[in-house]
Amino acid sequence: MGSDKKNSVKVNVYGKQFNITGDASRGDIIRCARYVDEKLEMLLGGREYPVTTDILTLTAMNIAEDLYKIKADRDEALAVIKEKDKEINGYNKLWNEAKDGFRNARQEYEGAREEILSIEEDYESVKQNAAELDAENRLLRERVKELEEEIETLKDTNLQMQLFIPPEFENIDPEKALEIEKVRKSSRPAGYNRKKKKNRHKRKNRG
Repeated sequence: MGSDKKNSVKVNVYGKQFNITGDASRGDIIRCARYVDEKLEMLLGGREYPVTTDILTLTAMNIAEDLYKIKADRDEALAVIKEKDKEINGYNKLWNEAKDGFRNARQEYEGAREEILSIEEDYESVKQNAAELDAENRLLRERVKELEEEIETLKDTNLQMQLFIPPEFENIDPEKALEIEKVRKSSRPAGYNRKKKKNRHKRKNRG
């Protein structure tokens, strides 16, 4: 109901009062009346002339000229706004592309980060395996050292054994020589050692 209410305002235009009724607000009606009054002042120069139809027509033409200038300025502003809208759309497109690029870069970064973590885990595993292998290698070196010492001991033992091997067994395989020695001992006649001792005893008596 408030929108259907008409405003009635008394205004003064070039010395005359007018009762203006309209849908515009009181302030807008007063501002329009002042604007028309200023146009009449500009055309008549403050001289007292009756406000005829010709004068009103000229005033209306001046107001229309201002209106068209405002419209032209508005159209130019709208064209600039349209051009700016195109630029903004271009910037928005670039911004969206940048966001997509950033999103892709972030995904690549996350993938690279996971790969780095996996490599670090593999490195720790390899490092642990290397430590275990190093410990095994140290034990093996110690075992090799022990075996080398045993070999040196066996060499000394073998050298000592070689000093007691008869000359005829020098070029014979040690194992075969031991077998021959065993056969030789087993093939001696019974009482061989006793006879040898008796003969030695007789020789002493004779002496």
